[in-house]
Amino acid sequence: MNMFFFRKTSSREDLAVLMCHFKDYPLITKKFADYWLFREIMDLFNRKGHLTKEGLQQIVNLRASLNKGLSSPCDPADSNVVKQRGEGLKEAFPKTIPVSRPLVNDQVIKDPYWLAGFATGEGCFSVGLYKSRLYKTGFQVSIRFSISQHSCDSKLMESLINYLSCGNYMLHSCRETGEFIVTKFSSIEDTIIPFFQKYPILGVKALDFVNFCQVAYIMKVKGHLTKSGLEQIISLREKMNTKIPFKV
Repeated sequence: MNMFFFRKTSSREDLAVLMCHFKDYPLITKKFADYWLFREIMDLFNRKGHLTKEGLQQIVNLRASLNKGLSSPCDPADSNVVKQRGEGLKEAFPKTIPVSRPLVNDQVIKDPYWLAGFATGEGCFSVGLYKSRLYKTGFQVSIRFSISQHSCDSKLMESLINYLSCGNYMLHSCRETGEFIVTKFSSIEDTIIPFFQKYPILGVKALDFVNFCQVAYIMKVKGHLTKSGLEQIISLREKMNTKIPFKV
């Protein structure tokens, strides 16, 4: 699996700009709780609270509830280092009491561009190929759009069904994740593709979407039932993401 991690330590001025952005355009996943805790920590820094013992304790109390706690690694490569630091904080601040994480109740999608951005980061456009004796080419072709998120955001993910008027939600309890999935061809053709043509996917994933649309068109004109059409689909699929494995 190819994975890339980007880390940047921003200046306090840069962080202030980010905080203002998320104030104007609030997070609606459970990540909002982490934003709120982080904002409280920044406020303590701005008021010089980190220069006092009491202020430091307040920061550690907030940090203990941020993400997964004092020992949560942001980068898997640094997991051991981060855990050691977390244990060090626990020893240095034995009276630490994690603050209560704020509840995130407002999870209504207010702007379609939010969903476009969310899909850019968490979505997946996939093409599946399955060996099948039912087709002259020897393969069945399927396309799928999905968005994965931690199971704690199941309410938000389920709301996508009503927002887009299609799809299903599947909870993977063993992985603590859930997926909003659209596999019905008519829903992809009539809803998913027009939506992201109007509210574009950005970044490298935009190329996946372009190839995804081409595959959908080939399927629409029954090209996937021919040898040449199947070859085109295989070629397009090779250029796309490999997040979701399919049996070929």
